[in-house]
Amino acid sequence: MKKILLLMILLLPTLAYADWLDDGSCEIDTDCTISRMLVNETTSAVIPDANCTIEIYFDNNSLWIEGQMDNDSSGYYNYTFNIDTVGDYPSVMTCNTTHIYDSANVSFNVSIGSRNYFYMFLILIPLLLFILGRKLEELSLIIISGFLLVIFAVGIFMGLFPGIPDNFISDGLSALLMAIGFYFMIRASINYVGGV
Repeated sequence: MKKILLLMILLLPTLAYADWLDDGSCEIDTDCTISRMLVNETTSAVIPDANCTIEIYFDNNSLWIEGQMDNDSSGYYNYTFNIDTVGDYPSVMTCNTTHIYDSANVSFNVSIGSRNYFYMFLILIPLLLFILGRKLEELSLIIISGFLLVIFAVGIFMGLFPGIPDNFISDGLSALLMAIGFYFMIRASINYVGGV
């Protein structure tokens, strides 16, 4: 039991969320910022007074957002957005001043990120409770583990967990977890009634 609790404690730090995982990658449902410095390629001088816009496309090349980038007068041009769908997003930043017109590829990828660990943790808790219940012969822990699996399965089916796509794979996973959860609860309940 101490080993199981230690494993659960070690997994807790993985629940932290981050905006940018690395350059060009962002997590879903977080405020992510594209930030680029505009520099004159000839003189290497920072250009603090350009007008920069951004166009973000879906991966099928249809326009999703066209927006004005913020300028903090230091030469950095920023655009903050929030996306709830994983995938690749081709993007172009376009800047112009009186004498300069330039554009750059600022494409990025949106992923689940650390939420993978969070979802694994949500599945791991009921399984650890089941193992603990079997080891201690405590039927109430097995019933609770089954109930938690069913709740998680319903959440997946209803799309309550960002980043898990709504397709036949997630529906199949939901059905599998629900079946396992009900099996745990029914089997433990039958054993409990038979032992009374």
